[in-house]
Amino acid sequence: MRPSPGLRRQTPDWAAPRRASPTSSIAVHARTLRPGAAAQELHADVPRASDAWPMLGLILMVDRFHAGNGATRFVPGSHRWTGLPEDVLADRFASHPGEVLACGPAGSMILFDASTWHGHTIAWPDCRC
Repeated sequence: MRPSPGLRRQTPDWAAPRRASPTSSIAVHARTLRPGAAAQELHADVPRASDAWPMLGLILMVDRFHAGNGATRFVPGSHRWTGLPEDVLADRFASHPGEVLACGPAGSMILFDASTWHGHTIAWPDCRC
């Protein structure tokens, strides 16, 4: 089924329906944070200027995400910025003034533009949250 011409004109180029190309790919990464794991630096999975852009990121919360067990922090709006955290931040481990913590119950899913600055937080060793 093809979208109507009117719909196609209103859809940004990056969101328009496409056929998979030989360069389309899917990558799956898994991470388990053990108690005491250090925070991850803010990063973008793919820069906006990259040939790999756009890319969609997905996090499946196998366990509940909360402030004590290393929930991922995101900087809303950073997917629109051209700079990368490593180019503009003195300390990528430090809290960013605009960051938000993605918390949710097990089974929740986060879909995000992979250019968004993000990184998991500290998994506190003594957290009984």
